[in-house]
Amino acid sequence: ENLEWCTQAENLAHMTAEGRRASPWAGKRGPTAALSDEQVRSIRAAAGSASHAKIAEKHGVSKSVVGKILRGNVYVHVQ
Repeated sequence: ENLEWCTQAENLAHMTAEGRRASPWAGKRGPTAALSDEQVRSIRAAAGSASHAKIAEKHGVSKSVVGKILRGNVYVHVQ
């Protein structure tokens, strides 16, 4: 009586909503990471003194990646 039929997508959404689903790479460097931890630290250190475009060009990534790093959306494990 405590079970229900649902799709895998519905089950994953429910797990996420309940806080029981974490990314397998949370707090770790993922296998497709383009930047080293030192590069991420360098990007964060340059914030405010250079444009996202200049920072991105220096590190060979897009401006959106720089923005995601600075907002804390990616590379959150890097201190």
